[in-house]
Amino acid sequence: CQSNYGNDIWFKYTPPRGGVASFSTCGSSFDNVLDIFSGTCGSLTSVACNDDGGYACTGTAASVQATLNCNTTYYVRISGYSTNTGSGTLTITDPTAISAPTISGSTTVAGGVSATLTASGGSGVTLNWYASSSCGGSSIGTGTSISVSPTTTTTYTAAYTDGCTTSSCSNTATVTVGGHNTCASAPTITAGSYPYSNVGASTDGGAPS
Repeated sequence: CQSNYGNDIWFKYTPPRGGVASFSTCGSSFDNVLDIFSGTCGSLTSVACNDDGGYACTGTAASVQATLNCNTTYYVRISGYSTNTGSGTLTITDPTAISAPTISGSTTVAGGVSATLTASGGSGVTLNWYASSSCGGSSIGTGTSISVSPTTTTTYTAAYTDGCTTSSCSNTATVTVGGHNTCASAPTITAGSYPYSNVGASTDGGAPS
């Protein structure tokens, strides 16, 4: 972000978990440039860079935020803009500890009809969904929402991961596959919206014509 720099100093930082880490030189006495790199010395790749201000500082100090991986060492370079020199304080804030989300979307559907589950709150790098009541088995999808089409009543959960550790499991959401195909097995519903499909349904011979 700035090619006119010099008089640089270096630090190594390994985040305790994955996520967004914050770096700043706010309040420093000189015009500086702040760079974050991954890789190894002699073969570095820029992850983030700021010259003047950034997300937290004013004036000629610098600040950046970057999404980092756990158990990975990063290199932090502070250099003077042009030939500037001086002193200051480097402040680093670790990524937020991962925590479980809250999920919603429990509903009743006909077999094979899709339902959407959503997650809110919690923190982490990747949100994994599971077709189990305890975040067991393989993930069936990622992201803050997921579309599912169970053929039998299924309970779902979700958990965040940072690539190294996993949060506690969320609450559960259940998609009930109702017996819509006969009058006698019709599920009870209340006011609201309910997806349905009659694909593959037979005719209830006991119903009036």
